[in-house]
Amino acid sequence: MLFIGDGSLQLTATELGTLYQRVPQAVVFLLENRGYTVERCIQSPHAVYQDILARD
Repeated sequence: MLFIGDGSLQLTATELGTLYQRVPQAVVFLLENRGYTVERCIQSPHAVYQDILARD
């Protein structure tokens, strides 16, 4: 089971292919929080580059 935010997904989306190849029954929960939340908290909470577009 994997819980991942949408910002992290931007960095690791290609690895999901490997995950499903090795563990086809894996379950992924995508938490849409509209950006890089950890980076906002640590570094620059009001920077517009921390925002990402919503996925379908």
